Amino acid sequence: KSTGSNGTPSELNGKDHIKYVVGYPDGYVRPNNFVTRAETASMLYRLLTDERRAEVRTFTNKFSDVDMKTWYVEPASSMYKGGYIAGYADGTFGGDRNITRAEFVSMLVRFIGTDKGTMNFTDVSVNHWAYKDIAIATSQGWISGYSDGTFKPDQAITRAEAMSIINRVLNRGVNSSSKINGFKIWPDN
Repeated sequence: KSTGSNGTPSELNGKDHIKYVVGYPDGYVRPNNFVTRAETASMLYRLLTDERRAEVRTFTNKFSDVDMKTWYVEPASSMYKGGYIAGYADGTFGGDRNITRAEFVSMLVRFIGTDKGTMNFTDVSVNHWAYKDIAIATSQGWISGYSDGTFKPDQAITRAEAMSIINRVLNRGVNSSSKINGFKIWPDN
């Protein structure tokens, strides 16, 4: 695993500004809602390069709660095959569960090959299961935590927070000279 010339993980499409968030049927994006594990797997699956997506594409998985009728069977199965997501010790994926900030960052860190990083959040001890991943994401400039010096690793992540982190991972931004054709305007964002 490596990063491209712009620092984007090589298995993610950082070149094309493709949409990775699909709003709800009512036309809203709900930025303050929490993100589920299934939604995260789906967003990241959409962001894989075409080549990488073709390599990992499958509908087969080991999760007892993800079968062929599950709406996210392809993203969950494929992201598992690619080594980007893991399930729980009981054999489930927990797709309908809100994803925590630590789980979200851990999924993203699996896209890069480094294992070094530093951070100093007051609420993430060296014994926390995601300490290393949070440190790597901090060193990459993907996360900065809260103004009180905390990261809140076990707190559910909002859609807005998730999109902000993903945009940093992909080196995406918007300024006065940005030109994105056909972009979606969400009435609640």
